[in-house]
Parts: sequence; C-alpha cells; structure tokens
Amino acid sequence: MDPSIFGKWVAVVFLVSCSALFSGLTLGLLSLDTTGLEIAMRSGTTQEKKYARKIYPLEKEEIYFCVLFCWEMWQLILWFQF
Repeated sequence: MDPSIFGKWVAVVFLVSCSALFSGLTLGLLSLDTTGLEIAMRSGTTQEKKYARKIYPLEKEEIYFCVLFCWEMWQLILWFQF
C-alpha cells in the first residue's frame, strides 16, 4: 500500500471520529437548558444531582460552545483538503 494513501486513510478515520465526537458534544450541550439543570439539582436523584452540578457551570460559560463550533469548522476545512 502506498504510504500517502495510508496516511490519507488514517487522517480520514481520525477526522470522522473527531467529527462524531464534537457533534455529539455540541448536540448534548445544546439540548440542555439551565432550568432543567436547576430542577435536576434540586429534586433529582443523587446521580442526577451530581451530573447536573458538573454540567451547570458549562452551561453558563459560552466559551465551551465557541470551542466546539470552532473545532467543527476546523474539521470541515480539513475535509475539503482531502
């Protein structure tokens, strides 16, 4: 197998994996709202309270959304180079 083709396949697999990861994270964070998290922190099970307390600060900081969107744009740019 030609090394350049192997390198391209590795890059494609890496980009597809990262794209799936960042898309899932973006959808997961965008599907949450602060009201639902506040309710879960107050009246959820102990597991829900624990997770809601960890996720709530991320919801308040918009920088995480910006980082995820930037990574997705970076991946789209790299896709066009292959």
